[in-house]
Amino acid sequence: MATITFDCPGCGGICGFDNKHAGRLARCTRCQQRFIVPQFNGQPAQKIKPDEDQGEAIGGFYHALFIDNIASFFRISSSTPMIWMAVLAIVRFAVRHRNYSLSVYVQATGKTATLPLPFGLALALFLTGCMLRYYMELARSAAFEEDVMPDTEFHSPVRFTASTFGALYSFFVMGALACVPMLAVYLVLRTLGLWSDVESDQVSRIGWSGLGIAAVPGLFLFPMLFLVAAVMEDLTMLFDVRSLFRPIRKAFGPYLLLMWTVAPVVVVHGWAFGFGWDRRIEPDILVFRAVVAILLSVWTLATARGVGLFYRHYGCYMT
Repeated sequence: MATITFDCPGCGGICGFDNKHAGRLARCTRCQQRFIVPQFNGQPAQKIKPDEDQGEAIGGFYHALFIDNIASFFRISSSTPMIWMAVLAIVRFAVRHRNYSLSVYVQATGKTATLPLPFGLALALFLTGCMLRYYMELARSAAFEEDVMPDTEFHSPVRFTASTFGALYSFFVMGALACVPMLAVYLVLRTLGLWSDVESDQVSRIGWSGLGIAAVPGLFLFPMLFLVAAVMEDLTMLFDVRSLFRPIRKAFGPYLLLMWTVAPVVVVHGWAFGFGWDRRIEPDILVFRAVVAILLSVWTLATARGVGLFYRHYGCYMT
């Protein structure tokens, strides 16, 4: 799909959007100026003046999140993305544990060294990047007034690979930032003596409780981190505390509901990432895990689109 490039009417920086966004309302990720995406390259973008932009939230978020969002999955056009994500999930499940090793004889020591070749893990990470790439594109399309799922488009192999690794990098940054408040809570619990240590490779009941408490602030912040990375497409904004917390404060109720839809998906993804084909596991358990992987990929589509809908309704609070 062709890209429309033009100068931002606010800061003069170069903006780029897929031509499917032509004629739609958008926002510069640098200066936050709102404008109408032009139809052609180099064409001036129509600037939305402050007096035309009331900065008011759009109502109907709950209906959009639970009714319109679910209805979008029953459109014929949504079948291709859903099948694509299911295929990626099952292929990742099949190759997850396909790791190998290479034995090399070291003449100096007279011994054989074994070099691990984590082929399955590397391929699983790449497939995860492909899935993350589409989740972010889905959130972006929902944020900019699109009620249908974007097509699963394939550009040149180099561009596709670059965008896939870009999605993985964005997710790594989001995860690292989400771990900051988790680490702070952990240190506080350890200081107060409320955290139980791991003994004999078993986590005690109190330890699991402490782990759950420490995870809460990270899970609470994650939907906003994902929104900024996916919709705003500017990772530097992840470090802008005001940009992160102003929408949460202004729309706390809707964001809290959004968090409760996103947090279970994040937790289940962490639990299920290690799932993979293993002959040592009983067949019925393997089938169960494969089904979980497929359903989880579709479930994540709904939550990613929900994040985009939050921006559509409350993006006016982004600074």
